[in-house]
Amino acid sequence: MANPILVPHQNLIYLLDITTQASHGDCGLPNKHTPAVPLFVFGDSIFDAGNNNFFSTVFQGNYWPYGEKGHPTGRISDGRIIPDFIAEYAKLPSIPPYLEPGNEEFKYGVNFASAGSGALIETRQGLGRDLHCQLSYFKNVGKSLRQKLGDEEAKSLPSRAVYVSNIGSNDYLFPFDTDSSMLRSCSREEFVGLVIGNITSVIKLESELKGFRYSLSDFHKFITRRIDHPSEYVMLRNMLCQNLKVKCKCLGNVTSISYNLSAGVT
Repeated sequence: MANPILVPHQNLIYLLDITTQASHGDCGLPNKHTPAVPLFVFGDSIFDAGNNNFFSTVFQGNYWPYGEKGHPTGRISDGRIIPDFIAEYAKLPSIPPYLEPGNEEFKYGVNFASAGSGALIETRQGLGRDLHCQLSYFKNVGKSLRQKLGDEEAKSLPSRAVYVSNIGSNDYLFPFDTDSSMLRSCSREEFVGLVIGNITSVIKLESELKGFRYSLSDFHKFITRRIDHPSEYVMLRNMLCQNLKVKCKCLGNVTSISYNLSAGVT
């Protein structure tokens, strides 16, 4: 187990700009004869369950309009986020944010994701908890599990867990919305290499562990297909929910068009 996380992973799901995913046989659905399959979550605002509530940052979702149909929880969403649905499907309770005070129960997993974060430490530094910081939190969980459950269960629990992460998009965005010198000090190709290299180094460590499996899918095509052909995905041109106008430009080489989900879509 020579890795920075200190505990073995059986499954890992990475939802990146270049996306990797893993499957787990029967999806790890618990029953009375098998222990629950914990869910450990890493990433940015897509997966943040409220970690950013607990340190000073502008990237928070604990105010209106977030949670408009209920109350804001820190999720950058009107309601639940992807890990919430995964947990529900796996018959797990909602996975809590790691930084929530008093959160010391990790047998069902925990959420380390932080809005505004990236794979690079330099990405909006101080405003989000980057990937390596999240991994250090996970090391702390490993230590806590050993103290509470003993060495045997502390090894067994992470080895049967599922791991999900969404990371990378902020790394590509922040040089353009901040006065960053990143793109002035290296070419675009070199910058992309830095981001992918940081992510790949983590995946390589995971790949050395027992039972590791993952697959690659093209998230770029998934998104651009919806931008280029909005009507196929029940989206209307020149409309926005509640008439909030924004511009969407794909890769900088298409016409800026406003989008919105059409009425009747839930």
